[in-house]
Amino acid sequence: MSTLPFSSLIAMETHFAERLDKHIIEANRHFCQSVEGGTFVKTRNWVRGYTGSTTSTFNSLLLLTEKALDDDLLSDAAAFFNERRVPHVVAFDEHRLPSASQFLHARSYQPLPPQPGMVLLGPPRRLPSHPQLAVEPVRSPAAIGIYCSLVSELFGLLPDDVAHLFPARQLQDRAFRHYLGYLEDVPVAVGTGVLVQGIISVWNVATQDHCRRQGVATAIMLRLLQDAWDDGCDASVLYSTPMAYSMYQRLGYVLYTQRRSFLPPEW
Repeated sequence: MSTLPFSSLIAMETHFAERLDKHIIEANRHFCQSVEGGTFVKTRNWVRGYTGSTTSTFNSLLLLTEKALDDDLLSDAAAFFNERRVPHVVAFDEHRLPSASQFLHARSYQPLPPQPGMVLLGPPRRLPSHPQLAVEPVRSPAAIGIYCSLVSELFGLLPDDVAHLFPARQLQDRAFRHYLGYLEDVPVAVGTGVLVQGIISVWNVATQDHCRRQGVATAIMLRLLQDAWDDGCDASVLYSTPMAYSMYQRLGYVLYTQRRSFLPPEW
């Protein structure tokens, strides 16, 4: 999967790269600090997010600069997460750190599948979507309980872990926008947006198997993005799965990088 130079994709907005970088970090901060016991530390060279989840990708050391390619930093991060008895990943975006994969491979870190990083400038294209799907924002503790149950089922995560990661307190933070999609009053799809600094990150978009290829995920995306644009948002970013890549392309997202995540050798 090839990418255009990052600067070519964002030339239409001079400071967009800086805005995007700040947004991604700020969205992660909101998430970690919304979770009970979660912590977030940012330096010039790296970011460490801890949620206490038993799923490695929710505890991460995000590398920002070449100076973060440092054995002492990796050891310190491993000690931090190991002390708390949770797995973690070391992550980075390839356009920022093209040499990081080689650095981590040399230290026996184990790669997870890469995630295409995609960005949307301006509103999404209006695509056909499922006409009967009712998309509702999650606004009550009961609804977030339904959301968590469906996320657990669709992503194969432990129910207690999902409830820990997406607590009712997120309903009080205007940055979080959780959505449920219903067919005949049965929840069949989920999606989440985190809107900070005029950009929305899209997370957790998924549908029941029997509803795929029917425009259900498209309907979730269109509602999520329309609500964000109504609130002054002018761009969106997400890290896609290969399966969803073509849908996001049709909506107008373009590829700008690959997010790479690595598990430490001990895991």
